[in-house]
Amino acid sequence: MSETDDSEQVEIEFTVYRRRIRRRRYRKTCNCPGQQTVTAPKPPKLIPKGRYGTSLWVHLLLEKFHTGRPIQRTIEQLRLYGLWLAAGTIADGLKRIEPLLQPIYAAIRERNIQSAFHHADETRWLVLVEKQGKNSFRWWLWVFAGED
Repeated sequence: MSETDDSEQVEIEFTVYRRRIRRRRYRKTCNCPGQQTVTAPKPPKLIPKGRYGTSLWVHLLLEKFHTGRPIQRTIEQLRLYGLWLAAGTIADGLKRIEPLLQPIYAAIRERNIQSAFHHADETRWLVLVEKQGKNSFRWWLWVFAGED
């Protein structure tokens, strides 16, 4: 029989893995005169001395800002894949990453200012953080959108 029964099925695979980097570093241990040993620096990390790699931070940022999913829900999703993250560690990491995002924020702001079409909306936002000089937890979130 020359006929085939063809079908297509879409699957998804999500793998969390731990990557260990072991690299020998050499240095001169004597005070002998002569050529000094030069050691290459360690590979850079998004957060110096941080435990989590860039790919995890990218995933968390995309989940938070692209899909609008709360970080706690993303942490729970990653637990299903065997990755246990502490919410406090993630919150601290996001604070450390924030200065790296300032140029993107400035570019978006500049683009919105130059846009011919402006739309703005505000909503009440409860921020449960005590701040000196602020009498309540009520803040305002402003969203500005342009044509693009």
